[in-house]
Formats: sequence, structure tokens, C-alpha cells
Amino acid sequence: MEAKIADLSLERATQIIDHVYNIHKYDQNFPGSALSRMSDFLYNQDVHDRPEKYVELIDEMKMEAILSTENSPYAEVRANCDPTDDPTMPSLTIRVWVIGCVFSAAGSFIDSFFLMRNPPVYVGANVAQLLSCMSSRAFFTSSLIDRSLRKIHGTSLARQAI
Repeated sequence: MEAKIADLSLERATQIIDHVYNIHKYDQNFPGSALSRMSDFLYNQDVHDRPEKYVELIDEMKMEAILSTENSPYAEVRANCDPTDDPTMPSLTIRVWVIGCVFSAAGSFIDSFFLMRNPPVYVGANVAQLLSCMSSRAFFTSSLIDRSLRKIHGTSLARQAI
């Protein structure tokens, strides 16, 4: 990281920090302390005139610029997510296609059916995503638990309940 900080010029760091500051200055999730340090860096002309006096601030802003371009500008996201995708992880599975098609069709049906009603009822994309997530977890988790218990005990919980 020190090599990247040393390689980044002050002008390029200023451009990146200016861009990040303009994007996130009204963002409630972005840390206010980082915004105030960015403001000090950008709008204090003395930082650019005498950089030897502000080495700590310049290094901090260079590090923020590198993290913002190569990773997420949010510290919480950087702590929990990798900056690259795992190409071996399956994403277009049959489960995704079936659940996506069912909830897309159901949402379209509900939207069309209640279109003439005043006020109209509609299902937004975020509602469909939340419902599909909860129903898929409930359905697939119960079927997976039932299968694993059947392997362990040799009988199904559904058959025992009847």
C-alpha cells in the first residue's frame, strides 16, 4: 500500500478526492469525519502550496483515493466484501430462474389485475425481491433440512407429522 501511495501524484489524488467528495458530500452513510478531512484537503490552498507541512493529511487522502478507486469508499463494505467476484460461484442456477420467473409473473398479474382500481395496487421490485428471498429460504431450507434428517434418521419429518 505504501508503494501505491508513493506512486500516486498529489494532482491525481486531488482529482479523485474532489470526485469522491462531490459524490458523497450529502451522503448520510459516508463518515462525516472523512468528509471534513477531504474538505480540509481540497479547500485549504496551503496544503497544495506547502505539501511538506501536511504530509499526514496528504498520505491519508492518497490512501482514501486509492481505496475509493480500487475498493468501496465505505469502510463497512470494504470490511465485509471482496473487491473482486468469485468466478467459480454459480449465479444462474435453476433455483434463480424458477423463483425469478414465478415472482415476475405474479407481480405482473397483481399489477394488471388491480390496475383499474383507485388507488391502484402495485407490487414494486423491492417487495418482489424480499418476498422471493423469504419464500425461497423457507421452501428450500425446509426441504434441505427434511432431506438431511431423512439421511440421518431414515424417516421424513413430514411423514411423522401425519
